[in-house]
Amino acid sequence: MIKSDNVYWDILDIQKSIDETFEVRCYPDLSSENESFFDVEVTGKIRNIAGAVLVDVDIFGNYRTVCDRCLEDVVLSLNAEIHTSISEDFHSKDDSIAVRNGKIDFVITAYEALSLEIPSKVLCDENCKGLCHICGSNLNIKQCNCNEIK
Repeated sequence: MIKSDNVYWDILDIQKSIDETFEVRCYPDLSSENESFFDVEVTGKIRNIAGAVLVDVDIFGNYRTVCDRCLEDVVLSLNAEIHTSISEDFHSKDDSIAVRNGKIDFVITAYEALSLEIPSKVLCDENCKGLCHICGSNLNIKQCNCNEIK
């Protein structure tokens, strides 16, 4: 087993290493793609089995955003799994792996995989009360009197 913390893996080098397993553990910086992602980690294996390049990785990361109801800061812990193969012409069978110039790019791969894990509705808490539609007060912090004034 060969270990590396590279975020870029040369596919030709992997293809030359028949029946070899490469352990992946890297920490891609996604700030060039989106500054809201932080503490990203990719772990797993790249295997060359009889010339077929197989990629099995878990991608973990945090995403900073705001609650859709109250606009308070929220940090989401995201996780994605990728299990795919890369063909001889440097394409993954399901486009889950970004390949650029003959190299697996775990920066783009992690960004795309984690982006797909962001829920369409983000809440700070399942019971978030949101903002008052009249005065804008955060109803999780204080109850306003706007409904009584009406």
